[in-house]
Amino acid sequence: MTAELATLRARYGELTPLDPCPEGARFGGALPDGTPVVVLALHGAVREAVHDRDAFLHHMKRVSSLRHDEINRVVAWGNDDGVLHCGYLRGDTRAMDPGSHSSVEVADLGARLARALHAAHRSGAAHGAISTQRVHVAADGAPRLLGFGLVPALIAGGMSPASAYAEVCDALYLSPEQQAGDAPTPQSDVYSLGATLYELLTGKAPFGGRTTSYVMATVLPEEPTSGADQRTSADVVIHALLRAIEHSPQDRWPNAHALADALDAVSAPEPAGSGRRTTAGVSGLRARFAAILNGAWFPAGRSRE
Repeated sequence: MTAELATLRARYGELTPLDPCPEGARFGGALPDGTPVVVLALHGAVREAVHDRDAFLHHMKRVSSLRHDEINRVVAWGNDDGVLHCGYLRGDTRAMDPGSHSSVEVADLGARLARALHAAHRSGAAHGAISTQRVHVAADGAPRLLGFGLVPALIAGGMSPASAYAEVCDALYLSPEQQAGDAPTPQSDVYSLGATLYELLTGKAPFGGRTTSYVMATVLPEEPTSGADQRTSADVVIHALLRAIEHSPQDRWPNAHALADALDAVSAPEPAGSGRRTTAGVSGLRARFAAILNGAWFPAGRSRE
């Protein structure tokens, strides 16, 4: 590792070891202009599986063009002396604690992440490895999605999707089609984001064979109550996330933008100085929730109680 560190220091200056990740070693460093970065040096097994390193680097260059506040941007990449590495902007963020956030908080950060995802998808980029470990929050409460582009870059470099997922991903958040070995898609990102938000809200990973009544009865956490209205907002979020994690891609939200719209029904800010939602806002939520139960937001073949 000493030789590798010398190679990385030539590009990123003094390096501070950070917590490692499955795909490699991580360091705090800086670009020549002083921009702080998190440097990821892929470990040997991953590097050896990337047979087309030019394709890997080309993909990282492509995703570096993404400019969204919620996406932690790639700002450096290279293959120096056999060390395959990339650098992401380093900010003051922290991981989120599953199960300790209200429905309104989860809806707000979920809507912001979903809109950023949709913009990335429209540019032809997918994430492929969204999980609770890759969703951080800044000091001002703004969400950040980490590790964008890494899985598709590994696949572009010659790794099979299954091998890339084994190295980088937490299987709990992989869509059924990814678990079957398919490449990541916008629909698989919708699934993974839904699974991540579900755990941030409930403290529990999604499970198979779920039914709406079971979730409402045993999974939905008790929140600081402001009456039935607060409970209704939690119900709406749960239903939106259950649709995101449907087994079949065609039964999920058609895209991340649609998921964001559903979450916006809860995350819309209250009027200044108001201690609770307006009557119109509450009525809107109730009407939307009624539409959910009537199947308006879900395919007719969806199984629910």
